[in-house]
Amino acid sequence: MKLFVDEDTGASVGRALRQVGVDCALVARDGFVTPGTPDIEWIPRITRENRLILSRNSQMLAPRFERQILIENKAALVLLPQHLSALALLRLILSRWDCLELAWQTETRPFAFRVALNGHLKREDLSLDSVRHRSSAAPRRPRVRRLRTARGKNQMVENDWISDVDDRHGVGESEAVRDQVALALAAEEIADAIRKLHVRDGIDDVFGKLPVVAADEDEADRL
Repeated sequence: MKLFVDEDTGASVGRALRQVGVDCALVARDGFVTPGTPDIEWIPRITRENRLILSRNSQMLAPRFERQILIENKAALVLLPQHLSALALLRLILSRWDCLELAWQTETRPFAFRVALNGHLKREDLSLDSVRHRSSAAPRRPRVRRLRTARGKNQMVENDWISDVDDRHGVGESEAVRDQVALALAAEEIADAIRKLHVRDGIDDVFGKLPVVAADEDEADRL
């Protein structure tokens, strides 16, 4: 299997794959594709070499003209999750290596798959009609999801808008929801820490009247 790691994915991932013997082209000043080269220029060159494209550019399929380039050049594309470290991304790629290799060997071009954080692969619809369908779709209502925190309490977490892409391709919790959960958990931890402090009058004015937790009865009397 021959790969191309684009600029969004990062040269460090491509270099690591090369170290273990993978035929991997990457973006470099002295490379096959130089930094800043538009997608519409490097896609035909990469597909002529029959390489599987690995990209973290989740919007690559959004522009109609770029989708047309992928179709015309019979590209093989795999979209990877964003906001992962290079090490985490490399682990994800290696964990699904057999599936990626099977797709590269057997799938009819053009094709595109999206890899979720849990490693699940979902086929992308490359048809131009799907672009019109998504652009004309009415905005979705915000969702409210009940999630259980580490302390076993139910919290209502509302994200701004859950994208059609996340829902349709089974990516799991959207980034917005994950951020909301992280903030909710952090707020809960802070509130618990404050309650465990020996709260005095000055802090009471800021945080409201919170129960005082004393180490012993004598300490409680002094407070």
